[in-house]
Amino acid sequence: MENVERTEAFNDAVNQPYKLGINAFADLTNEEFRAARNGLKIPFCEPKITSFKYENVTAVPTTMDWRSKGAVTPIKDQGQCGSCWAFSAIAATEGITKLSTGKLISLSEQELVDCDRMRDDQGCEGGYMEDVFEGVATEKTYPYKAADGSCNTKKESSSAADIKGYEKVPANNEKALLNAVGSNSYTRKHYSTL
Repeated sequence: MENVERTEAFNDAVNQPYKLGINAFADLTNEEFRAARNGLKIPFCEPKITSFKYENVTAVPTTMDWRSKGAVTPIKDQGQCGSCWAFSAIAATEGITKLSTGKLISLSEQELVDCDRMRDDQGCEGGYMEDVFEGVATEKTYPYKAADGSCNTKKESSSAADIKGYEKVPANNEKALLNAVGSNSYTRKHYSTL
């Protein structure tokens, strides 16, 4: 009931940039949701961003919707697996692959859950998005199971997309995010894919 009341109060407020809705998670407490869904691991000492390449970009649209550019795959569900880090990395890779190649390819979160065990990446127990931008198979080749599994090295080797580099956007700064994603040079020069 608290979630419904919070949603209604938010939607009734004036000048909200978006609306909230009731979904499959509305009957969970914040603690229940976090226990089942959150797998992002934030480094203890997150490096500070000393410079931001797109800080002074001025020629950007007032909004950016990647759906209108066909750069977003249909909604996916991580299930009862703390693999949000993998879903985030895959969504970024899918989007930039579409913008770079013209092809929208659904990529494999399960490959990351099973095979990416660098540093603190632990499948359904969480991980870092930055560790996984190196060659990913398609969802069709390596389907999602919402559970930890053994790495299938044969499927892992059939890479369909690869990001060669990335830049962190200053945290909690929507203007910086819009400057980055709205800049034509950002999508063309900053990333390259297979």
